[in-house]
Amino acid sequence: MRWIGFFILAALAGCAYNDPPRLPVSVAEYDAMAEAGTRYPRQTIVLINRQRMMDADHAAADRLASLALVIRLADDDPAVRQDVRTLLGLPDTPAELRTAALERVLAQHPPVAKTFAAFEAQGYAFAPRDLHLLERLAGDQARRPLTREQLVSVIRSHFAGREHVHITSPAPDGPAPTTNPASPADKSLDGFDEQLDRLTHADLWNMLLFQEMLDRPDVQRGLAVAVREDRADTTTAWGGLIFYAGGHADMVRYKMPAEQGRSDFRHAFNGKAIEAGRDALARFQFHFEHADNAPRAGPTASDLADAATHDAYGLILTTVRRDTACCAHYYNPQGVIVSLGVYPIGERK
Repeated sequence: MRWIGFFILAALAGCAYNDPPRLPVSVAEYDAMAEAGTRYPRQTIVLINRQRMMDADHAAADRLASLALVIRLADDDPAVRQDVRTLLGLPDTPAELRTAALERVLAQHPPVAKTFAAFEAQGYAFAPRDLHLLERLAGDQARRPLTREQLVSVIRSHFAGREHVHITSPAPDGPAPTTNPASPADKSLDGFDEQLDRLTHADLWNMLLFQEMLDRPDVQRGLAVAVREDRADTTTAWGGLIFYAGGHADMVRYKMPAEQGRSDFRHAFNGKAIEAGRDALARFQFHFEHADNAPRAGPTASDLADAATHDAYGLILTTVRRDTACCAHYYNPQGVIVSLGVYPIGERK
């Protein structure tokens, strides 16, 4: 084992000058570092993250972020895969590694383990991005476990009598056409029934929480303010993260930093938002450029690519009906898009 210690010291010593970047502890950080030229050997990154994911002093979300990175690196490069697994004594497959680490995490969080078991009974396979949802549901005494059939029934009840703005392709990244061609539900890519088989138990819970959030009068009043202020701000697109707290979902805006450039059409999630997003339900973005902005409804191709890269869920809100309402579109890392319908904005009359 002596050479392992020497390997780590040598690797770190080689990066000890010129203010080296922090060693990545999540897939997002690793990808960002790779774009600039990774300065640490993969084996070193795996070693440190494997130690971190087994350390109970770290928050569960941080440990699972390290787990996701270890899985990614151990399975990413055939040239180093066997060496990494032999060095660390890893199981043969990423699925076995995920199961082994998950068992350790859940053993220290009995309520979360109970919620996870209820999810698993519905055919759910664990993903690190869902820990925020699992933890918050476990701590919400007012929420009872729901089967897949029950969740589908409740979601459909929210759709009753609700208008939808269906889409047939991702939204444009820039200005949209002034007219919106008809998008019948049977030809759209965002129909709930059509996408149901591709939605996980976590997807269904997210969708229900977002439906409830958008139905709340305080959220509708807040969106009216956001429409005015976002419309007045022509240099940045508004967006942020959705957290589960106090028994419901809430949106928290994260401002685009100046170094991200100026764009009124695309919100850039910076390091701070990406870091916080590891312990959030989803990202959100507003498409509020115009009072009738239906041609920009739904996520863009870039949004879908970012969701896949950062293993994140998303929600897009778009103004329609001359700013009296917004349509909502949910999407997941697998590129599935579902219309949640149209919700009023402002004071209820």
